[in-house]
Amino acid sequence: MNRVLASVCLIVLNACAPGAAPVPVATSPAAAAPDADLSHVFQGFVFAQLADRISRAASDTVHRPWQFDVAPQGPSWAEFTARLQQALRARAVTPADTLFSVASVGPIVVAGDTAMAEVSVRDVWRCPPDRQERARGGTAWAQSVRQPDGTWGRAVALRGTAGNSAPCLTRGP
Repeated sequence: MNRVLASVCLIVLNACAPGAAPVPVATSPAAAAPDADLSHVFQGFVFAQLADRISRAASDTVHRPWQFDVAPQGPSWAEFTARLQQALRARAVTPADTLFSVASVGPIVVAGDTAMAEVSVRDVWRCPPDRQERARGGTAWAQSVRQPDGTWGRAVALRGTAGNSAPCLTRGP
């Protein structure tokens, strides 16, 4: 992990300054919570996916609209999501927003010595005249393998998809 990303992780996990009001977090049905070590491995992967956006937010004074869809995976994830919202200077999406960002983390699924989770970061435009939503971004399946000493290895992208649909296109009269 490079020095900048390590600093961002430290800031978000330990000492983010209070910002905007908390952003609502959508959750899916509860799954068994992974152990703390495994949660930290996947939280590091989420940081890596959002590092450029966190870096930009650090020098920005505007709170940007974000939607967070995080599978409930124990108390450390609720705290992690709250601190991530602070680091991104996130605010809740409103009906008036025509552009917002979405970060999604699926449940961590463990099978034998392998753990996987789906992580997605995308931007969504609400296009006129009917405010149809169009998204641009990508999804990655993150995987971690249990090491011989019993610890979990760093999560890496197993495979991913990129969605590069065009933002709103308007035609002249």
